[in-house]
Amino acid sequence: MKTIFTSRWRVWLAGSVAANVIAVALLAFAFLPRETPSTRTSDVYRDLFEHRLTRADVRGEVAPPPVASGAVTQALATFSPATRMRIPRIGVDADLVVLGILPNGHMDDPSGPKEVGIYNFASKPGLGGNSVFSGHVDYHDYGPAVFWNLKKLVAGDAIEVVLKDGTVVQYSVTATHLYPVAELPMAEVVGPTATESATLITCGGTFRNGEYSDRLIVRAVKTGMVKAGS
Repeated sequence: MKTIFTSRWRVWLAGSVAANVIAVALLAFAFLPRETPSTRTSDVYRDLFEHRLTRADVRGEVAPPPVASGAVTQALATFSPATRMRIPRIGVDADLVVLGILPNGHMDDPSGPKEVGIYNFASKPGLGGNSVFSGHVDYHDYGPAVFWNLKKLVAGDAIEVVLKDGTVVQYSVTATHLYPVAELPMAEVVGPTATESATLITCGGTFRNGEYSDRLIVRAVKTGMVKAGS
């Protein structure tokens, strides 16, 4: 009887200890930091510079353009879409393709090495605010792509965006920044600006495991517009 009681007690004790260990482990797991789409770099930046945008990023009014509503209405009435980008210093003369935000919240990226994307959630050249562009730095089975030499731009370099009606919107580079992917300030990069601007995005840094470590951001401000035929 004593032996049976002792065996049962040992079994109960072992089971109790095991249950407590499991409970503690589950409790500890509950308080572990969880990975989310915003912290998993491989998910958030799958390819070029894809970032899960939020409403604050795109419409956060970082610095709303100081344009009267009447002026906006007039500008929209004469709006001509952008069709081409030229950057003389680095030999860029590329078609523009309209891009947006994918269903998963990522920024879309150009489908080829020679074209430059212009984003439909941002401002349009000639209408004030921040126009956002993207291009590949290189491309599989192709090599150096349209923005391969973007890193060579310095303050004062010219960028031109040609509109469908032949108007040329002129910009001058003001700054370049190289950000680690996880530190890319998206609201600042793609958000509104008080001065009419162009923001160009591509990859940079070190290429490892199919990913670039950084994103190169070039910011330029509008300096003029040359109307078609003038």
